[in-house]
Amino acid sequence: MPIFYGVWWCLVVAICYRSSSKSDDFMRIPLLEHYDTRIEDISYVIVWFRVVNEDGVLEPRWTTFIGIANLWFMVTSSFVCVIFFGIKCYTKITKALKHSKMSSYYARSIQKQLFQALVLQTLVPVVLMYVPFGVLYMFPMLNIEVGFISTFVTATIEVYPAVDPLPTMFIVDNFRKTILCGCRNPNKKEEVSELQNRSKTVS
Repeated sequence: MPIFYGVWWCLVVAICYRSSSKSDDFMRIPLLEHYDTRIEDISYVIVWFRVVNEDGVLEPRWTTFIGIANLWFMVTSSFVCVIFFGIKCYTKITKALKHSKMSSYYARSIQKQLFQALVLQTLVPVVLMYVPFGVLYMFPMLNIEVGFISTFVTATIEVYPAVDPLPTMFIVDNFRKTILCGCRNPNKKEEVSELQNRSKTVS
């Protein structure tokens, strides 16, 4: 599925978001003014929602809207898969725990922690990637200037890899206790080993 979606997205970009002579003329001046860059020196893709027709009136560029429809279908289908398989996994684990020989409290506790961690790990990309990108695309669709707000999306994407493992690290008890104990007393392991050596010596 990742390969299929990757090829699909490449085709959408190549067909719907490719550059043209009109887009070159449209981007030439802003690139020179704001980035001191010539359009001939770069390659780019453009999400161009509206173009000026021969009468000087803005009209929708339908290939771009078709590309956006494909994008939303990809995102929606991935969410449906996550929700469907998440619920199925949760029900299967719940049924399996009823027939397990493990301690019910311990097993339910581990199950609850892992489920909460998975839910939060699903929400992290939603908050840091999907929502900012959705807002970034929505404003130009409505012909509203985004301006400097677009730089916020770059920041959230850069933060995502660092934030993604945090739910597991702080929700699962063993991970959380190890991290907090290490932060509070980094020499704890050395003290414990020293006490053990002393006790062996005395005995």
